Amino acid sequence: MVTYRIRKMIAWGMAVTMTAGMTNVLTGCGAEREGQAVETSQVEDTSQGDEDTPAWKKYAGEPVTLDWYVNYS
Repeated sequence: MVTYRIRKMIAWGMAVTMTAGMTNVLTGCGAEREGQAVETSQVEDTSQGDEDTPAWKKYAGEPVTLDWYVNYS
């Protein structure tokens, strides 16, 4: 009788924990970000029109900033 109650309480506790965890995950993913979204009409068209030219030739004169790094060691 005691083991049945313990198992029942453990199962209930696990259900509550899983429900709380999923609630945190789902509400955390739906958070609003600061600032305003940019509409597609506000973005300027940067395409050059020449589809045969590779991108490294089109943008060769523009400065490049490396903002990420992956260390494979």
